[in-house]
Formats: sequence, structure tokens, C-alpha cells
Amino acid sequence: MVVKRAIYDKRADLKSMAVEWVQKTEETFREETPLFGATKMNIHLYGQENIWVDNNIAKIPLEIDLFLKGSIDRPLLIGRIMVPRGLIYFRNNEFKVTSGSVEFLDPQKIDPRFDLKARTVVKMPDSKVSLDKEYTIDLGLTGNLSRFTLALSSSPPFRRPISSLSSPSE
Repeated sequence: MVVKRAIYDKRADLKSMAVEWVQKTEETFREETPLFGATKMNIHLYGQENIWVDNNIAKIPLEIDLFLKGSIDRPLLIGRIMVPRGLIYFRNNEFKVTSGSVEFLDPQKIDPRFDLKARTVVKMPDSKVSLDKEYTIDLGLTGNLSRFTLALSSSPPFRRPISSLSSPSE
């Protein structure tokens, strides 16, 4: 199946999404859907244009190459979603995506593994000189929804915690 156009524009709260995902994946299926629940699926989803996430946390185009397998009651995804470019919004800063992917590799459950790299430039007031100092901030997000690592680094190095990058006036 070729996906010609799709957009996800629902407002998202990452913390709530991660908690809900873990709860849902830990639940066992108690009831099967009558008549169709055991129906086996093998659907190839493919698309490279006009597939977007466009909400409060990101504006990114996606390239998908996924297989929807398993059954209607116990679906599985196998494959990859590529993030070639786009914008990520984090702590009131706009980061440009430099690379990204989401991989669905587990043949037993849907457990996406993601790897995202993004960059922004921020200006911070420098008390020693009257000019603002520019910092390049690199963001790296790897792992899955139940266990991930967020890494932030700057060039030149910050003298105060990097978590303050969203509030240059403080």
C-alpha cells in the first residue's frame, strides 16, 4: 500500500505518551475480537512524500517503509521510518533535525527504537562584553519509549547547566 498523504497534527505531551505506551504494552489482551480478531495481516506500507508530523513538538516529514503483520487483535509493525529533516521544539527552542529514524525490529511486540539528532543556535548575554555569545546546541535522543536517553551538548561549552538554554534572560 502506497501512502500518498498523511498528517499527524494532534497536540502531544511526551511524558504522558511514554507512560501510556508502557501501560498499554504491559497489558495483556483479554478478549479477542469476534469473527475477525484472528485474521492475519501482511500489509506493506510505503511512502516518501506528503507524510508529516505537524504539532506542538515537531514539524517533520517522514519516509515510511513498514510491514503491518500479526493479527487484528495482536498487530505488529516491522520496518523503518526515516526523518530526513524538519524541526523539533524543545524548551522553547527550535531545533533543526540533522538525522533521524524510528525502527520497529521486535517480531514479538511493537517497541519502536528511535535515534534523532538535531541542532540549534542560541544567543546568551555575556556579562563580560556587551555582545551576546552564540552557542550551538546539539540534541540527541535515542532509545525506546520506556527507556531513552536525551543528550544535550554545546559548542562552546556552557558555563552554567545546559537546561537553562530556554531562558536566556534569567
